[in-house]
Order: sequence, then structure tokens, then C-alpha cells
Amino acid sequence: MKILQIGFSLALTTVVGAAPLALTACPSDTGDGDGDGDGDGDGDGDGDGDGDGDNFDLPTGDAELAPWLEAENYSTWPSESGIHASSGPHGRVMTFINNTLDAALTDNSSDHPVGSAAVKELFNSNDERVGWAVMLKTEDNDAAGDDWYWYLKNGTSVNADGNGASGCTGCHSAGNDFFTTPYPLQ
Repeated sequence: MKILQIGFSLALTTVVGAAPLALTACPSDTGDGDGDGDGDGDGDGDGDGDGDGDNFDLPTGDAELAPWLEAENYSTWPSESGIHASSGPHGRVMTFINNTLDAALTDNSSDHPVGSAAVKELFNSNDERVGWAVMLKTEDNDAAGDDWYWYLKNGTSVNADGNGASGCTGCHSAGNDFFTTPYPLQ
């Protein structure tokens, strides 16, 4: 028997008196070629495609996060219906939340699970996007907000990029586990 892999595993079998070719999909992998079965091709098994094994919906760190944001990879997440004035310091905004945070907020959770994330698009007065504010829960609950990764980029300036950013945690401390956007999303 010979094994041939093209996109997904194929078994080539020659049997006397039977069909000369039997094709079977290998259940241990999804055909992405890395053998971990999650379909993302990075080999870490978490399904998010970034290769770090953290199972987050978005990468962290400006080098990886900025291109992810530019590609609008969050655009399918639940979101507000349109651009509006922020109740905080970010001017005009539109917020997106991942399914993990959406489920926690729906359940009225006061301690959001690891992997909860929000992306806030920042706009100028002409409604042109000029940046993003991002929060991602990376660890179990910490009352000081150090369990959240914070990212703030306005234009070319990165003003926050790490866990426990004091400028972010200070304003967000009044929120539901640091999430301050009204929910349900408007």
C-alpha cells in the first residue's frame, strides 16, 4: 500500500478482484499539512493560525497585530451598528467583540474568560479610520487589569502594546471586567 497526500490524506490500495482505487480521508488531520488536525496550517493545534498555541482570536504585539488589524480579520465579529462618538477618550469609534466576550456578556459574566477580545476602530471627524484600540484577556482575573493585553495605535503612533497598560486600565477599571462599551452593542 502507498500513501499519497494531496490536500488531504489519500490511501491508494490495489486489491485483486476489488475496486482498483479506494480513497479515504485520514481522520487525524484536516489536510492543512501540519498534522495537528486544526485546519490552520501552523502546527500548534489551537486553530488560530498564528503558531503560538495560545488559542486567541488575534495575535499580540505590534509586529503581528498591526497587519492583522489592517486586514480587518475582526470584521466578522459581532459589532456596533455604526461609527459614533466614544464615551471615553477615543473620539469617534466602532467596537467589535469576539464570540468569547459576546457569550460572557450575554451571560452577565463579571469575570470574562481568557480569550475574550474587543477591537475598537478609531475614526477622525471625517469618519476615516485612523487607528485601533484592542483589549484581549490573556490570563485569569486580576483586579489591576494586568490580565488584559492592551493595544492602542493612532496613526503611526503605538501608545500601548502590552499587558496592564496603566493608561488603559485606569479608564477601563470602571467597566465590567475592564470592558466599558455598553452591551448589548448598539
